[in-house]
Amino acid sequence: MLFRFFAMCIFTITTLMANTVNVQLLVPENHQKQNVPFVLVFDLPEHAHIYAPDSEDSPTNIEWHLPKGVTLDHIKWPPLQTLSLHGHKFQAYEGKVHVHGTFTISDSPHDLGSIKAHISYTVCDKLCTPEKTTASVKLVTSAEWNALPKPHTELGFFSFHMALMFLFALIGGIILNLMPCVLPILSLKIMTLTQHAQPKKLRASGLFFTAGTVVSFWALAGLLLAFRAAGHQVGWGFQLQSPAVVTALIFVFFAFALNLFGVFEIGTSFTKLSSKGGDSSTPIGSFFHGVLACIVATPCSAPFMGASVGFALTQSPFHGFAIFTGLALGLSAPYLLICLNPKTAKFLPKPGGWMNTFKTILGFGTAASVLWLMHVLADQVSIAVFLNVLVALLALSIAAWIYGYWGGVNRAPYLRLFATVVAIALSSAAYVYATKPISALSADPWIVYNPATVETLRKKSPVLIDFTAKWCITCQVNKQMVLNTSKAHQLFKDKNVQLVKADWTTYDASITKALEQYGRSSVPLYVLLYPNGHHKILPELLTFSILKEALADLG
Repeated sequence: MLFRFFAMCIFTITTLMANTVNVQLLVPENHQKQNVPFVLVFDLPEHAHIYAPDSEDSPTNIEWHLPKGVTLDHIKWPPLQTLSLHGHKFQAYEGKVHVHGTFTISDSPHDLGSIKAHISYTVCDKLCTPEKTTASVKLVTSAEWNALPKPHTELGFFSFHMALMFLFALIGGIILNLMPCVLPILSLKIMTLTQHAQPKKLRASGLFFTAGTVVSFWALAGLLLAFRAAGHQVGWGFQLQSPAVVTALIFVFFAFALNLFGVFEIGTSFTKLSSKGGDSSTPIGSFFHGVLACIVATPCSAPFMGASVGFALTQSPFHGFAIFTGLALGLSAPYLLICLNPKTAKFLPKPGGWMNTFKTILGFGTAASVLWLMHVLADQVSIAVFLNVLVALLALSIAAWIYGYWGGVNRAPYLRLFATVVAIALSSAAYVYATKPISALSADPWIVYNPATVETLRKKSPVLIDFTAKWCITCQVNKQMVLNTSKAHQLFKDKNVQLVKADWTTYDASITKALEQYGRSSVPLYVLLYPNGHHKILPELLTFSILKEALADLG
């Protein structure tokens, strides 16, 4: 019986210690003398996966032990697979993974058997287990070698599949124009065509709009490909995973909505508008409208886009830029085609009062996009950061009004310059304020209000009760400027003050009763309780000096 127990223990330990992944280093028997191809084969159990060498979390590492005269010429891993676990998508390898490479050997003969690869990796299924193994060269016959999968090769630029992906990108870009993100931009651009019918200006506007779109998509493609080359697994819309970028998009959409509502006008300083009207589609304005179209298109996706963008990110940079060019051309195609064929402008409605109404309608659509982006941001940041963004949007609206009121062409040049500088400075400061990191305490020092708890605390040490509510603006200002600052908390610590928060955001009978005891029926109210039974009521609007003076009596 005892023998059986020990045998079972040994079997269990052996099973746990055994590697679950079988790794082989295969080399063909008949190979060239100098360039020797090899395939490193990872045979994974069913449902298990390993990660790529450039994975941030659990990379697969290979340490080569090569004899003198043998060098590793290159090694190429296959494209990552997109896997799913409990609804979460990620990229890794499963099944059989074939890693191709080549050794370079000098003229002198070498024993390939002395080549070894020490490999460490993490194999994951329901649990993740780190494993290590050593693979030595195993010679295989020509038939066995030819049966192995060939290395992943990039498609020719003029192949059928490449042409199909470019067509998908073009169609996806065209469909993007119907998305809520882009439709206001395109509609406004087409609406400006009703203001003039000069073929030369129309063509220039269309070409510069397209140039702005193409350059912006190239910049986006460069960022995507650079991040992936650095080992980051990113895709279309990756920028929306950054709260700073989402905040920037909120600023863009919000400013655009203010523009549509008539708070300010863009581009009036670039054009000499007369009382009879003018052309707001200058080359510079059209170019930056193309840039804006790319920016506002990034939160959206469209049919046919997924396949083409996914293809672009697995091919060479040349292929990737070509696919993103297709997206840009598709996005700018409707406006460009109208501009290149001025006769189509005759079918557009004539200018009139309907244009202001239409702009207002588009403004509400853009405002809806702001709300959607705010919804995205709400899941990424704390309530404190979210409130900062709301305050920053108020500052942005003030900046827009300043520019709209004093930056018009009917103002003196020095006033226009002053308005532009102030608007840019205020908008920049608002964005910095919205994206600044919030210093959070490791633990909330404020104790939830309870009459019995307060009586117990005040017998041992002084107590500061903050009667507050989230809908109380003065309360929130006092928190930001005084109560939740690091120097205030250091002061509380030095004076051994216990902090109690009486949150009156929703009705609470005990808090209402406490307010009445101190002769109040509203918040904020700050009460400092002394151990001797006395209390002191602080002013509604706090400063650090007021707080410091109030606590000075505590010694």
